[in-house]
Amino acid sequence: FVYEVFGDAQATADAGLPLSDEQRARMRQAATWVQEIAGDIVMFAHRWAGSATVRVPSALGRCVRDAAVATQHALIDRMTLVEAAPAIVPGYQKS
Repeated sequence: FVYEVFGDAQATADAGLPLSDEQRARMRQAATWVQEIAGDIVMFAHRWAGSATVRVPSALGRCVRDAAVATQHALIDRMTLVEAAPAIVPGYQKS
């Protein structure tokens, strides 16, 4: 999904055309979705790694902290999914 959305936007930009509101909304939607999934994956690994990720400096510990911060970033906030809807829904109505 992420490759498709950003690939479509890149093709539009390469053609010298402006991005549509729907393309911009889908990029926000894809960024939010992929960060949510990445956070889930990192937390899964963290739970299975035990306390070593917290008490000993480790790459996984850093990933846990980074993922926790990233999921709270304004660009990735879950409200971006709601805010993207007005630009995306009309595309489904055309079908």
